[in-house]
Amino acid sequence: MKKIQYGDSYKPIASGWQVEIDKEIFDYFLGVLVHVAMGQTVILTTGRRITPPFCFAEGAENMIAFWEEDEKFYACKTRQMNPYA
Repeated sequence: MKKIQYGDSYKPIASGWQVEIDKEIFDYFLGVLVHVAMGQTVILTTGRRITPPFCFAEGAENMIAFWEEDEKFYACKTRQMNPYA
């Protein structure tokens, strides 16, 4: 799994695969952008069920979950649509 770093294209994050991201990207999505879900259980496109600290989406699209696990940061598209679109 390639680690996505700040400044890289965000296309891999929206691809549907779970990707490792750096802390700077995690903090950017946490602190700058409006969240559409916080602490809500979601199902990732990989089929895994998690309760991430937050999810993000722009408009009518599937939410992207962001979480930390084993001192690494991850993002993955979910099967749930943005409830506010």
